[in-house]
Amino acid sequence: LYFVNVDDVEVRRNRSHAATTQSRKAVEFADAGGTLVVADNDFTGACTPYVKDAETGPVTARGNIVSSC
Repeated sequence: LYFVNVDDVEVRRNRSHAATTQSRKAVEFADAGGTLVVADNDFTGACTPYVKDAETGPVTARGNIVSSC
């Protein structure tokens, strides 16, 4: 999931498994703000529940399943 220039995003209770041949990103934010939450997702295969650029505000992440990379 890729979010660009948006505010107030909640990604919750999804299942998206990444293969080792994929980018292994679960959620990516670019220039996002407001309330950003990534919670209770199964992102098996991803290395982290989210990545963000320097312009994106804080992201709350909890209860996500990811793989160790």
